[in-house]
Amino acid sequence: NNPGERYRLGSRPCEAAEKALSSARDLVACRVSGDSMWPVIADGDIIVIDRGADKKRILPKKIYAVWTDGGITAKMLQKEGRNLFLLPLNPAEEIRKIDLRLNNAPVVGMVIGAWKDLL
Repeated sequence: NNPGERYRLGSRPCEAAEKALSSARDLVACRVSGDSMWPVIADGDIIVIDRGADKKRILPKKIYAVWTDGGITAKMLQKEGRNLFLLPLNPAEEIRKIDLRLNNAPVVGMVIGAWKDLL
């Protein structure tokens, strides 16, 4: 037996990561500062952003990287008319709004993964 066999995830090692990365074309990684997306993404995590994802079609329950006045932030999004709402997962954080008339292309890409320090 291969010693790594007991650490398999799914039918093949890291099948979920392999599937996510196989369709991505333009990836970039960023270290997160802040806890607005806690408990899914924590301060210090490294997120992987697919800049090749469709930026016009906002999918529910997906996290996106978005340009704001303060830099790039990661949030779930909701588009209503000419407004894009940035929805934090942490209930202690406020929902923010981007006026798409003033910033017509704020979406950098979709967050497809995160690296966490487990210890």
